Amino acid sequence: MTYLIHPPARHFVTNPRPHGSNFVVEPERRTGSHIRLTGVLYLQYDSQVGMPIIYDEEVSEPMNFMITPQELKSRLDQKDPVVLLDVREQWEYDLAKIDGSVLIPLAALPHSLSRLDRNAEIIAICHHGMRSADATGFLVQQGFTKAKNLVGGIDAWSAQVDGTVPRY
Repeated sequence: MTYLIHPPARHFVTNPRPHGSNFVVEPERRTGSHIRLTGVLYLQYDSQVGMPIIYDEEVSEPMNFMITPQELKSRLDQKDPVVLLDVREQWEYDLAKIDGSVLIPLAALPHSLSRLDRNAEIIAICHHGMRSADATGFLVQQGFTKAKNLVGGIDAWSAQVDGTVPRY
């Protein structure tokens, strides 16, 4: 697969990231204001939420790997079929969770892919949105093209949508 990234990147990850992510950027060639990359998915990060900005070469539009707490609430209210994937640790999940979520800690995710439907829309959740951003990037790399990160994590969910979910 080839992806066009815009704007030109000075911020690409060229070494393994912390937290166990092992994504490497391999520039193929420059094309105008884009950099053409081949075989890589986790490429450039939005400075606020650490999410990849990836453009599909054919449609030249950014692929959206993020969802806000308000957007998720709306989707859940409409009973849209989404999988809520909580990638925090068990003790965190025991403290606060979104009803209906499935717990697969981030460290266990690579060995638990068979538990997930590649065609489902998966919303990754963590405390503040960083681990779930890593999970989303990993899932997209593994072919889960509908994976999204809950921006701000369960903390933002509690603050903006459901105050009954404890904050920690």
